[in-house]
Amino acid sequence: MCITATNSGDSEVQCFIKNIQTQMIEYVLVVVSPSMSSGVDITFPDDARLSRVFGIFHPLITTHFEIDQQLGRIRHPLDVNVWISTEEFSFECDPDVIRAEIWAAEADHHVWLGTADDGSDEYQPDPLSDLSYVAVAAHRRGSFNALRRNFIDYKQANGWTVNRIPSNIELARLGANALGEGKERHKADQRQRVLSAAKISAAEYSEMRWQKKFKQLPDGAEEQMRRFEVESFYDEDVTEDLLAFDDNGRGRKAVLNLYAVTASDLEIQALEEKDRRRPEADRMQWRYRRDTLSTLLAAAGLLKDGVLQTGVEVNQPLLGAFVRALAAEHMKAALQRLFDIAPRRDSDRKPVRQLVEVVKVLGLRLVKSSRNRKGGTDNVSFRLDEGLVAKLTSHVERRRLRS
Repeated sequence: MCITATNSGDSEVQCFIKNIQTQMIEYVLVVVSPSMSSGVDITFPDDARLSRVFGIFHPLITTHFEIDQQLGRIRHPLDVNVWISTEEFSFECDPDVIRAEIWAAEADHHVWLGTADDGSDEYQPDPLSDLSYVAVAAHRRGSFNALRRNFIDYKQANGWTVNRIPSNIELARLGANALGEGKERHKADQRQRVLSAAKISAAEYSEMRWQKKFKQLPDGAEEQMRRFEVESFYDEDVTEDLLAFDDNGRGRKAVLNLYAVTASDLEIQALEEKDRRRPEADRMQWRYRRDTLSTLLAAAGLLKDGVLQTGVEVNQPLLGAFVRALAAEHMKAALQRLFDIAPRRDSDRKPVRQLVEVVKVLGLRLVKSSRNRKGGTDNVSFRLDEGLVAKLTSHVERRRLRS
């Protein structure tokens, strides 16, 4: 049994969850995503210890507290085995800095009151909401910064004994290969399910979204909704290639980010007008998004007058302006808030690595273009992948024509 956000509304899964204490023992393996991290109590009759618990956790998804909650669904396990990524980040946790983020993107936090005499927007301050946001953001970022260490410290503080398992290079290699193959198979299966799903209308889609809130979706409805979302966004029929490009919504996010970067002031103004009518959590923060990405890309020489520069080569010595732009406190906050990009501690010495993360949110990548050896040091130059730029740009322009 495999339970994820995609199939959690299916009748088979719902039946399993409702009768989990008796259903669980019918399966050799039950796999769940963070979609089932609380609200489920798995206690076997007579407190029998029938299950082993294995947890695999990657960064920037769940906090160490949420990991503990998910592992604790089975009340009396035989043992608990956990792998947590050792990756660490440098997200800003200072409440004053996070509070400054709120005011830097006021339109996304406060109610718009109208336009002042000088033409600027006026908003209704909400100190309690700001306080809540600051507390939650600081809590999550602090956990993400050192997820593995935080989890170990937390369990030990609560009386658990942590047995560290030595790394095994050969097993790690086999596991990485199996994980890669599993991901590809899963993605291929998802694509086939969406391709086979029946088309639905906008009205049917709205009805399904409502049903999903109450876990009442009929079987196959998730795939129908995904097909509608992809076809509506790209304005074309789904194909295997289009679904692979979309990559479960990542392609759509990249197109919207590139749309923001290349948008004119008038386009941004129109987009923000529409954004005001959306719930705060769903707002795109168009101007904030454009200004953040445009500043960094222009500093790196990859953007000029709203046009991506595919012929420009970048390397470490040429990225001084990019490093300076990146060092600004408001820039660090924006990258964290908008794109979950943590400032690298070595960005002044290895700026290309940080630039790779920035262009990635546009669905782009840097490719090696030349290599020079000078003074015993390799100087590698990079440029934007022209094929990806052309592909993303075509989707952006198609979307621009529809707006």
